[in-house]
Amino acid sequence: TSNKIKALNFGVYSTDLAFAANFGEATASLKYFSVIKNIGDELNVNNAFDQLVFDRIEQNIQANNSDSLFNLSNETYYNAYSYLKDNERGSTLSLIVVGGWVESLYILTNLVDYEVDKELLSRIADQRLTLENLYGFMAEYQSDSDVSEMVASLLPIEEVLMNLESEESSIETGVDDNGTYNLDGGADFFLTQDEFISLKEAVNALRTSIVESEI
Repeated sequence: TSNKIKALNFGVYSTDLAFAANFGEATASLKYFSVIKNIGDELNVNNAFDQLVFDRIEQNIQANNSDSLFNLSNETYYNAYSYLKDNERGSTLSLIVVGGWVESLYILTNLVDYEVDKELLSRIADQRLTLENLYGFMAEYQSDSDVSEMVASLLPIEEVLMNLESEESSIETGVDDNGTYNLDGGADFFLTQDEFISLKEAVNALRTSIVESEI
């Protein structure tokens, strides 16, 4: 109904696509590709979707190649990202990124029940850092009313994440088996059960308002 809603849902469905492709859900992946292609056309992000991409998708679905499907979903998203960045459409891009992040957090918080020391809960708590980066990215475009409204809509999530307790650990460096340089340590954030419930409720509410076009 508006470019704001379209951009947010482009992000939502791009995340759903990556999730489905990662687990080899071929039929769902094709549906999500079709949805984001339609939204992308309306947002004029045409460079991310050409016939070659869809031919490659169908080939990988027939071959049941989940790795290639996942790579294609990433490639499509970053093609759209690059196009918007290069064409100075940062406000639309920031809304897409917000939509994708909210959906990622929605999936994470609905995949797990609260258990102390559960690793996935630690990953959820680490989204505090991602939110800080997201705010930094959106700051450049807050003169746009759609972007400023989304910053306000994130406040219930921010209230939980920014008040998490943390524990400092020593910083360690290393190289994994793939030759990738890793940096570990620093601040580790923790979710209590009440904080997890509050976060899940805030994320679910915002996600619902996005996909039902009520925001």
